[in-house]
Amino acid sequence: VRRSELKEQILSLASETKRGLTATEEQKEQMQTLFAELEALNPTLNPLKKASVNGDWSLDYTTSDTILGKGGFPRIGPIIQNIDTTTLSAKNSETVQYVLFPVPRSISAELSP
Repeated sequence: VRRSELKEQILSLASETKRGLTATEEQKEQMQTLFAELEALNPTLNPLKKASVNGDWSLDYTTSDTILGKGGFPRIGPIIQNIDTTTLSAKNSETVQYVLFPVPRSISAELSP
């Protein structure tokens, strides 16, 4: 029950802050507290070693200014994160509005357990 409540609070705050784009310092701290509490309740040990984590996930909140597009062109639509635990890699895909044109782009990263 508590895990479901935390997930609802996280998604609500993520929406309220436009994925973190407009988050105040207080909201960022609140989100970190919610994440830490949810992580402590995670029944999955070593999640980066589990195949169930693999796949496409909607990135509903981030603290990364680069991913959020702060100071750059706006992101439109969802930001999708593909996670592959077999290669310990992640790939973020998004669409950026460059003046009149939507342009899809992506970036890859290594994951460390």
